[in-house]
Amino acid sequence: MEWRKHIVRNFIARVCYLSSTFLLNIFFSRLLGASGSGDLFYVINNFSIITLIAGASLESGMTYFLAKKEIGENELVSTSFIWSLVAGILSATVIFFYYDRFFPSSDYIRLSYSIFFIAGNLLTTYFSGLFFAKKEFLLPQLIPAIVNMAILVFCVILAMENGGSSISWIVGIYFAGFIISGILMGVLFHIRFSLQFLGQRISFHSFKKLARYSSFALITNIVAFLAYRIDYWILNSFPSSTITEDALGNYIQVSKLVQLFLFVPTVIATIVFPASASASGDESGFNHSFKKMARQVLLLNAIACIVLIIAGNGLFVFIYGRSFSLMYSCFLFSIPAILSITIVRIVASYFAGTNRIRYNFFGSLIALFIITALNFLLIPLMGINGSALADSAGYLAYMIFLLSVLKYKG
Repeated sequence: MEWRKHIVRNFIARVCYLSSTFLLNIFFSRLLGASGSGDLFYVINNFSIITLIAGASLESGMTYFLAKKEIGENELVSTSFIWSLVAGILSATVIFFYYDRFFPSSDYIRLSYSIFFIAGNLLTTYFSGLFFAKKEFLLPQLIPAIVNMAILVFCVILAMENGGSSISWIVGIYFAGFIISGILMGVLFHIRFSLQFLGQRISFHSFKKLARYSSFALITNIVAFLAYRIDYWILNSFPSSTITEDALGNYIQVSKLVQLFLFVPTVIATIVFPASASASGDESGFNHSFKKMARQVLLLNAIACIVLIIAGNGLFVFIYGRSFSLMYSCFLFSIPAILSITIVRIVASYFAGTNRIRYNFFGSLIALFIITALNFLLIPLMGINGSALADSAGYLAYMIFLLSVLKYKG
């Protein structure tokens, strides 16, 4: 069955990619400690929201219209390269000159870092969407995985030879990996599908359709991103007597652990989006398959959570280091969020593929309101555990909303 073939390929590629990012994460946690790695990943979190806005969620429209064969590949490839370059340079310039006005200063704010991160992520995101629309699920995740592993090996060697004096070089190489991945993705898409290289500008009619779909997707994605990451900024706004730098570093690592639990849901969601967009005729068989997979993935993540509960705090300290002793209790409060996001990720991709993004928007808005309100109420009482509990409440409400819509509107 074609579905199974796509799932297996996507699964293998996703394992490779997440393994590489996990190992890089461990490396920087060991190299910089809870406080130092927390600062680096906090800056990356800020870069990410700017990248989301600069990218205008064009990848959503690209995947949707290419899967439906309403806009050609050549037009979308040209748009991807040009938009990534212009948006990346402009956004990085704004960050370089105005970052300190909105966020705490950091040693990781450099023009080269921000250009590499933003332009690289935009290229990777856009071409991933184009690959997915063409039902090619292996390359768009395998390429970043290979780049990550190459960078990891190089950085480990550099750290072993030069120690702490090589940190600035290591961080620079890490950020360079984003632009390397993005360029490779674009070149390989061009080679794989034998396209004209920047030879066809997108027509006004096509861009109008793309902008209309993507603009609402952008609003939805911004709200969803804030629901997922606003706790970083709220935690950072509290005084050090309430939330220490080590505590914030522990919380960020728990958030990254939650992303690992999204591995299988993302594999399924990546396939559901283009499949539901291109589905025609009787969709009952497709709907039954996707609901069955959602139940199976939920069971898988529930079992994984139980395993980590049994393993206890010792496992977290062994993997991340002694400065991450706060992770275990924070993880326990995050379990309802993990299970809720598991369902949300899959159902939201189905709604996006059937051009019903509005339900994702309303669900994200509900989650954002609950998470924000409860963070300010619970953090003074429970610290980072209160923030984790707030996330769980917000995503539980989001899941209930989407499942209710799915039940009554199909």
